[in-house]
Parts: sequence; structure tokens; C-alpha cells
Amino acid sequence: MVGTRKDGLPERPQLVEHGLTVLEVTLDRPRPFVARCGSTPTSPRSPGRFAASDGPESRGHQGATRPTDTADREAWNHRVAGPYVYWIVSRAGTTREPLPLQQREVLFESPEISVVDFRCQAHVEPAGPETRHRTSGIVFVRRGVFRWIRERDEFLADPTSILFFNQSEPCRFAHPVAGGDDCTILTLDTPRALELVARHAPGDAENAEVPFRFAYGACSSRAAWLHCELLARTRQGSPLAIEDVLAELTDEAMRAGCRSQARPPRVESRAGTARRRHRDLTEAAKVLLNERIQSPPSLRELALRLGCSPFHLSRTFHRTVGISLRQYHARLRARIAAQALARGARDLTELALELGYTDHSHFTKAFRGEWGLPPSKFRSGLGSPAEKRPTDSPVSA
Repeated sequence: MVGTRKDGLPERPQLVEHGLTVLEVTLDRPRPFVARCGSTPTSPRSPGRFAASDGPESRGHQGATRPTDTADREAWNHRVAGPYVYWIVSRAGTTREPLPLQQREVLFESPEISVVDFRCQAHVEPAGPETRHRTSGIVFVRRGVFRWIRERDEFLADPTSILFFNQSEPCRFAHPVAGGDDCTILTLDTPRALELVARHAPGDAENAEVPFRFAYGACSSRAAWLHCELLARTRQGSPLAIEDVLAELTDEAMRAGCRSQARPPRVESRAGTARRRHRDLTEAAKVLLNERIQSPPSLRELALRLGCSPFHLSRTFHRTVGISLRQYHARLRARIAAQALARGARDLTELALELGYTDHSHFTKAFRGEWGLPPSKFRSGLGSPAEKRPTDSPVSA
């Protein structure tokens, strides 16, 4: 949490960057932070000041002017974190490219399917401009939460959900929680998408332009495990193992989509309006829980923030999602922990504390409750051949 200095300005958060000097601008105050190169923020009258402008927004940050005087003699770029823009000034004075707010890395590629690591560093922002997908595909959220808005429907995506999109389909994205999100995107060519759909919903496979008739589904434990295994396999680099896991993962994702059948209602009715209100309340609760994964609010605090009774919130969430609020929060933390293990996290105690567990023992017990095995066994099982997976894993059934 950001503290307050004696002059009323927010205290500068820590940002570690090797060989760089950090300057900053706050976007949520009427006057800007100012600073000399390599110094602490000074008064607005000091030379070398720089400010957040009222210029056009782009995804993840607002426009900002370059540092002047001393600062403009150094190489610079900027990064967004919460309400701050950080200007990174090279001590060596060498030119550096601006740090991207979105990063894409292709982890695996074949003629029919690709695995893309997507990372977004957006802060809280409303829906951006409309975009269109270049291919059809499936999205697995590893970290963060965002709102996915389509023509007739919208959905709050988090690590417990799976998204489906079609080629050339228009959509927009909004970020209700600071920090952005990390996702794994499986891009499919049209024949592969139709083949996948035909196995589970033959009628939907007749339309090559819209193979996925559903937009999202709940990510099962099996799908979450296979997602983690896929990430571990891409680090090992065996094409056969990667493609085999992809076949299982896409198949499991389709089952989730078919179970959900999340088509927007065609007729607005009283019952449909009530369902929409319940869904809005549930998604608002999810946003608040994602904001405070490490230290979740009490049920009473949640209900107070959302303007309803604790009993109504608890009952509505359980009926809408299918699990209780406490189960959702436990699953959310366990899924994020599993993704960290899949990407090579080694220190279990450090990971436990980062996610708000009281100690290693608390982490192990909660993790076992979601996955059926402790973190160390989960991590070792991700790299094992399919026939050597732990017998108590969600995939072994």
C-alpha cells in the first residue's frame, strides 16, 4: 500500500531496476510529482520536473510529457504500476527502448496450433477500443482479472475460467484491477478448430466462420493441471510431449465450453434480468477478491462494499458459480500457485508468503485441498511422462 509523505504526496513505491535511476509521476493527483535526475521528488517549482499530461490514453497508461532540463539529457522510458508512471533513466546515458505494456512470446508453433505467452501490465482502466482476432483460439488465464466484452455479452475472466474466440470476431477489454494479467493463448487454424468442435458439438462445426458458439467456460481441475503441464513441457522442448498435452488440453477445454453453453439470452425476461443481477453481484465479488488475494476481506466487508446482506451475497455467489466464496478464493490462490510452480518457482516458502499463506504448512495443506497432492509432488509430476503422473492428480482419472 502506498503511504503519504509530510507534504501530502504519496510515498514512492519501490521499483528495482539494475543500473537504472527511477523517476516517477502520479496520475491520480491534480499536480504532478517532480524530480531531478537521480534524486527524490522535489517541489513543483524545481527545475527538471515532469508531469502526466491530459493527452489521449493508450492501453495501460495515460500520456505523459518527457522529463525536461537535467532529465532530458538522459535516456528514458516509462512503466506503469498502479497509479504511477515510472520514468526509467539510464545511469549510463544510453538509449533504451520503452518497456512494452503488452508482451507476447510464442512458446510453441506448428502449422495447426500455436502456444502464446501473453502478458499485460495495464492498470485499472475502462473498456478500450474494439479489436478483432486474427485467428480462432482458446485462452487460459494464469494471473489477474479482466473483463471481456463482446457484441451482446461480457464476461469477467480470471484463473478459474476459459475463453473461446473466433477469427475476425470483435471484442473489447477492460481491467477492473490494477496489475494487468498473464494468459496462455492457443491459436488454432480453421480446420483444427472445426475438427475440435465436431467431436463435441457436430452441429456447430458446420459454420467455418464461427466454430465456437460459446464464449467461455469454467476451467476444471483437469484443464488447469494440463495447462500447467503444457507450460512445463514448453520449457523442456519436446514437440511430441507438447503436442500430446495440447490434444488433451483442447479436448478438455471443449468439454468445459459445452458444459457452460454460455450463449447470451435472446429474450429479456424477468427471470433473465434477475440472473443478470446475480451475475453482476457475483462478478463484483470476484473483482474484490482478486484485488486482495493475499488478505481477503470478510464476508461482512464484502457485503457492505456491494450493498447487500452477507447471507444474500453468500447464497447468490454459491448458486451462480457453483462453489462458495471461500472455495473460490482457495481455488484462485491454488491455481496461481500452480502456475508459478509450472514456470519454475523453486522456493515454496517464498511463494506461500507472496500469496498470503501464513507459512509453508498452511500453503501445503491448502494446495493439497485443491489439487490432491502437495506442491512439491505437483511440481515433480508436471515433468513426468503421462503414465507416471501421480495417481492422486486431477488428470489421472
